[in-house]
This record gives sequence, C-alpha cells and structure tokens, in this order.
Amino acid sequence: MLVVPIFMFCQSIYAQSFDKVMYRITYKTRFVKDTLERDSNSNYRYLDDEMRLDIGRKCNAFYSSREKQLYDYWAEAMKRGGEVSPDMQRPAYVNLTLKSFRNYPEGSNTWMISSGLYGSYRFEEPMSEPQWSLCADTCTILGYSCSKAETYYKGRHWTAWYTDEIPIGQGPWFLSGLPGLILKAEDARLQWVFTAVGLEQMKGEEELSPSSYLRKAEPASWKQYLAFRRTTTMDEAMQSRSGGVRIYGVNPDGTDMTEQQYNQVYKRIEPFNPIDLSE
Repeated sequence: MLVVPIFMFCQSIYAQSFDKVMYRITYKTRFVKDTLERDSNSNYRYLDDEMRLDIGRKCNAFYSSREKQLYDYWAEAMKRGGEVSPDMQRPAYVNLTLKSFRNYPEGSNTWMISSGLYGSYRFEEPMSEPQWSLCADTCTILGYSCSKAETYYKGRHWTAWYTDEIPIGQGPWFLSGLPGLILKAEDARLQWVFTAVGLEQMKGEEELSPSSYLRKAEPASWKQYLAFRRTTTMDEAMQSRSGGVRIYGVNPDGTDMTEQQYNQVYKRIEPFNPIDLSE
C-alpha cells in the first residue's frame, strides 16, 4: 500500500471576474478555537489573523489577507520554477480560513470553511441581515465617531460599533444592516473580536471573484457539517478522504510519529468553535 505523509497545500486561484473591489476594510481579528483551553489566569487563549472586507458594487467578500498573501507568495515561487527567492518574505501563519460572500449568488449568503484535515465545505443560504437595537453609547475608532448597536444573530449576541460618517451598512462576516460601516464587532463571550485597523477606497480595478474560492469546496448543509465536526476524529476525517491510502504523521523534527504519538495527536476530535452557532 502506498504511504504518504500528512500535509497541507494551497493552490493559486484564478477565475472570471464577478465584481470589482470598491472599498477595502482590514480588521484585526482575535478568536477562540478551543473554549476549554485557558492560560494560568483562566483567560482564553486567542488565535489571531488579519481579515479583509472587500466591498464591490454587487457583493462583498470577507477573507484572510494572510491567506491571499500566501497564495501570491506561492504563485510567485511557481513563476521561478518552484524556488523561493531570498528576498521573498513568507507571510504570517494563516489561522482563520473562514470566507464569506454576501449577495453571492444574487440574493444569497455563501460562506466556506477549509481545513487540511477535514476538507473544504461551502454553505449557501438566503441573504439575511441581523435585527439591530441601537444604543446611546459612543466611542471613537480610527478617528471616526461610532455608535453602539446590539443583536442576536446566528447563536451569538453581538455588539457592534458603527460610524455613519461612512454610510456603508456593511461589516465583518454577515454583520450588516446598520446606518454606517461597522468598525468593531464582538460577541458577548469575547470569543470573536473584529477591530478595523485600515480603510481604503479602491479604484475598482482589482477583481472580486467569489467563485475562485468556492469552486474547490464541497456543498453541504451547516447542520450536517456541525454534526460531522463534533463527532469525527481527525484520523477518521483523513481516512475517509484518503481513498484507502495509508497515512502517517511526522514530528516537528522530521521523524515519523510512532503509533502512540499518532493516536495522541490525531485520534481525537479537533476543537471547533464556529462563528455560527445556529443549527
């Protein structure tokens, strides 16, 4: 039987343009993957990423800018025959592979989750907006006066800070529908926190092509996917996708894992704390 190592890989993405990017907002993102893992002070251990909200005339795209930089990094390496030039700086580690697309296809919200172990899946649903309660509190973010709003959306209680100085009713993920751009959003448990750190008005020259991300993802229902992630070990997920190919693990030092080491790492359910808790 053929033996192959566990690995993750990325592919360059090219597709016909669906829209053009008119505005780009960058959010510093902190999230909790394992709600049971705490530090010595019983605080969550956060992972971080840098997420982009690209706003077009037809749709929005929300994705990790680090992942986009990684695609570009490997695309440039491929142009060099697979070699990485010393002057090419490898992007920061991608922690969040969540991608969401508002009004794509038209009238729908589509999003996807990718995992090298569990595969890539996409979820499509009728487009919806949270029902917000506006509050009197205010603050300043990036020099903009912001107002507070709250909502219960997809299993989480969200607090958002938006500015009507930028009358674009959009925000991270599918948080939208306020009188202005959302510059900060967090759930009540502080497991997901988005804070705007950059705003750009684009020239409408850059492509916005959701299909380039989605075409490699398998369609699924969110309820079925939740059940799959909550009951399937990493080993079971890999075996189901390997087509009978034997899989083994590799230690950080490059040596093959023993059976005991492999079982400790992969014969367990990977922690999963999705942004969407609705079922």
